Amino acid sequence: MAGTDVWRAFVTRMEALPTQIYAEAMDLMAALTNMAQVQVGTYTGTGVALDVSTDGDPRFVLLVNITQQALVVHSSGMTAAHALIASAVATKAIAADGITLGTGKFTIGVDAELNTLADSGFWCAII
Repeated sequence: MAGTDVWRAFVTRMEALPTQIYAEAMDLMAALTNMAQVQVGTYTGTGVALDVSTDGDPRFVLLVNITQQALVVHSSGMTAAHALIASAVATKAIAADGITLGTGKFTIGVDAELNTLADSGFWCAII
């Protein structure tokens, strides 16, 4: 999938979020995009913690799990391994097994809505 198509798919999924989360995420992305690098990619779930390499230290990660129909957000202000998940079922915060930001990478934890064996999805990171 070309970068432009990934971005369009990302925006489409963002629009499906509850209005408040969508507005806050878009404001943050607009502010950071003006002074940061945006990277995108795809991933396949493994069921174990999955490191994703980036060209710098990510400050914001948005992950879309297509298989689980879930959108996951993590920013540098959140505690490691936490995440905010919006899915077809509900919007919830998780306190463990979420996303952890690192040096030149982020880690996708083992929460069932993030990373189950053979899940497919894409991510967007602001560096």
